[in-house]
Amino acid sequence: MSVFRVAEPVTVHRVVGGTAENRGRFMAFELPTSRQRTLDELALPEGNTAEAFISFSLPPDLVVAIGRVEEIPERGLSGGGTQVFVENDILDRILAFNGVSSWDDFERIPLPD
Repeated sequence: MSVFRVAEPVTVHRVVGGTAENRGRFMAFELPTSRQRTLDELALPEGNTAEAFISFSLPPDLVVAIGRVEEIPERGLSGGGTQVFVENDILDRILAFNGVSSWDDFERIPLPD
């Protein structure tokens, strides 16, 4: 995992569904294309059903950690996707930068199977 400072606004996507809410610290640069592929490549936790995703921008000067998702063989998940991690204390800054007051303000876009 590597730590970077965002130089200019960048769009990320957070996969949600089941117990995974819109607010969260893990996201990805790659636009999700299907539920199964996303579950596999991001090795999502068992509670995340990958029903949808939200997209938003990360503001400049934000510090993020970026790394490859590990394989979880016991669950049959290959991993290999790239994941972005942000600390809890900056989630409100992301909201403000995107001009919304709640994580529920982001549109949930359904993921096809």
